Amino acid sequence: MPRRCKNWIDAYMDYTSEQESPEDFHRWTSIAVLSATLGRHIFMERGYYRLFPNLYIVLVAGSAKCRKSVSTHIGISFLNELKQKPMLFSQKITNEALIKALLDAKIDGQSSGIIYASELSVFMGKDAIGSGLIPTLTDLYDSPSKWSYHTRTRGVEILENVSICMLGASTIDWLRTSIPIDAVGGGFTSRIVFIYQERARKPILFPQKKSGSEQLHKDLVEDLNHIRTQRGQIDLTPDARILASAWYEEELGKPRDARLE
Repeated sequence: MPRRCKNWIDAYMDYTSEQESPEDFHRWTSIAVLSATLGRHIFMERGYYRLFPNLYIVLVAGSAKCRKSVSTHIGISFLNELKQKPMLFSQKITNEALIKALLDAKIDGQSSGIIYASELSVFMGKDAIGSGLIPTLTDLYDSPSKWSYHTRTRGVEILENVSICMLGASTIDWLRTSIPIDAVGGGFTSRIVFIYQERARKPILFPQKKSGSEQLHKDLVEDLNHIRTQRGQIDLTPDARILASAWYEEELGKPRDARLE
């Protein structure tokens, strides 16, 4: 099946161009959508391990300032139109319920899905560490081929070929209650890409889609269905490897704020 959009992210950005959320919110939402669509089917060999494209992404802005939930909802709606939808977790959930759902959602030998938390504090709750939810999400980020968990009622449960993505939204105040300080030192926050914006792209009280947006929407969905079927290893071009190596060495040499470490 031929691709209809030359670059899916660019086409998605064009589709959302008349919605007032910041461009970075739409861009990273589109990346989260691709992440969930690819699941564990696509990987990059890293010598001693495989790297999968799952991401934890959280949009951060003041309440009602940047239309965080609107931008994330647009992206999630595309996933809901797929022929083979990834499992979607969008309500407050316990740790054991998440594991049980991943077991039940096993398709093609994978336990995969995406967490959609339009209000991060609601999804996680105040006892996210005590209940084991944050430690579990920290472990599952690495997409283990096998992961076991001991439950009180069901004994040992084993997840295989795990792939979990997350797309969330929060205000700075919510972050203080959603992610306890213990989760920072425990490595959970280092696995999250936080996208912070202070203001909307432009004020649009009465947004209207551009001409041709309905066809573009169909093309985006069709391409996502195609992307969902892709399997196998990806690699960087020689030029991309050179750029990546230069960036990596530069990053390692940068001084770090001890508080961020």
